[in-house]
Amino acid sequence: AHPELRKDYVKEGEPKSSRFEIEDKTDHIIDATGMPALKLTSSGNAKKSRNVTVRTSAVRKHEKKPVRGYAYDMSGHVRASVERYLELSKLHISSLKIVGTPCIDDHTLDPKDDLIKGKVSENCSKIVLKALYAARFNRVDCMWTICSLARNVTKWTANDDKKLHRLMSYMHHTADYQMQCWVGDDPKDIQLALFADASFASWLGDSKSTSGCFLVLMGPNTFVPISWMCKKQGSVSNSSTESELISLDSALRMEGLPALALWELVIDVFHPLPGRKGEPKGSLDAQAFMTHPDPVSYSIYDALVAVDYVPCNIPRPNGRAILVLLEDNDPVIQILIKGRNTQLRHCPRVHRVNIDATYERIRCDPGIYLRHWPTEYQMADILTKGSFTKNQWDDLLDLAQLRRPTMKTCPVLFSPKGTQKDVKGVDHAVVHIEPNLYGSKALPPVPPFPVDPDPVQP
Repeated sequence: AHPELRKDYVKEGEPKSSRFEIEDKTDHIIDATGMPALKLTSSGNAKKSRNVTVRTSAVRKHEKKPVRGYAYDMSGHVRASVERYLELSKLHISSLKIVGTPCIDDHTLDPKDDLIKGKVSENCSKIVLKALYAARFNRVDCMWTICSLARNVTKWTANDDKKLHRLMSYMHHTADYQMQCWVGDDPKDIQLALFADASFASWLGDSKSTSGCFLVLMGPNTFVPISWMCKKQGSVSNSSTESELISLDSALRMEGLPALALWELVIDVFHPLPGRKGEPKGSLDAQAFMTHPDPVSYSIYDALVAVDYVPCNIPRPNGRAILVLLEDNDPVIQILIKGRNTQLRHCPRVHRVNIDATYERIRCDPGIYLRHWPTEYQMADILTKGSFTKNQWDDLLDLAQLRRPTMKTCPVLFSPKGTQKDVKGVDHAVVHIEPNLYGSKALPPVPPFPVDPDPVQP
């Protein structure tokens, strides 16, 4: 998105000798123009090509970077949550059947059961909040169901018993799911991707919408989930566009902007720009007044403007860190580009959200970009509603990199062939499990990421 920060970028007006292509027996480096300018022989000497000469000191080879992967594993806590549920509900483990999703569509439940008190109403908070700990760390697939149950701990019904049993059945059979991450790029080549989505009037009781967001570090060889949010909106929205806009404002304010400031600091630490000076200690007006050749020409108003000026204690955004807002609602994107909408003038009073500040931040911040993202790849969709088919659910899990480990160990009582010892000397049998890497159906091609040189920016 910012080619001037790349090492191989050449500004207009510079000699063509700095734009080159280097070729040897194994590696190829293409310049911004795509024109071959130099061939490097095995001896390392430069040859002229198209009347362009490049110094040998400018040779850079294309090196393969190692990719490191890791996984968040909360299988122990998930199993402990299931045991707590079986203990307090006095049910047997055989009652936990295999289910495709952890949630139940509210339209399939009997409304009469909402008037009956649940069987585990006295201990429901002990079960739900214990499972919430795992959902906040790596089990994003259980976040929406757990949050919906946590809102009803003081008004627990028989339908909540059904939802809780469905959740525990799912957690029992997917206890070994891990959130897999990998990093293979430099910080300057990694961008923050903020998936924002919302459901429209998903709650049957009060017709309020649910906001969801998923913040990820993404790059050519990087995928690291940072945080996610599932939050019920405070007021009823009149359209899906309104609910999506309120969700985007919450995601940008609570997750996007704090992460952008932190990632900008990370890039400045690991990749400092040469010759960059710090922020000025005074205001622009005060500096202009002191350096002006004829200060007398300044009016008294200009001289007193900077009297009460307090400089910012943090550097101004420099645009090196990039936050890409991935939105699948076209009207929301058009509203953000225009910076106004006459049909949403009630939002500051109804939702208590200053959407003008959201417009201004997206338009003025040099590091915030906006991009349309297909609904099939909207990872925040898993945090907004509970009506999914098994195929849709598997695809969302695959996008969020939630899957079973490719290799797991289980303790055995003897040492047959094909076992390995851990750090304590206990034998473990190695069991290979086929991972579900591509989901249950073929999805359309994934859009390229990071953002292209000309992203959609208001």
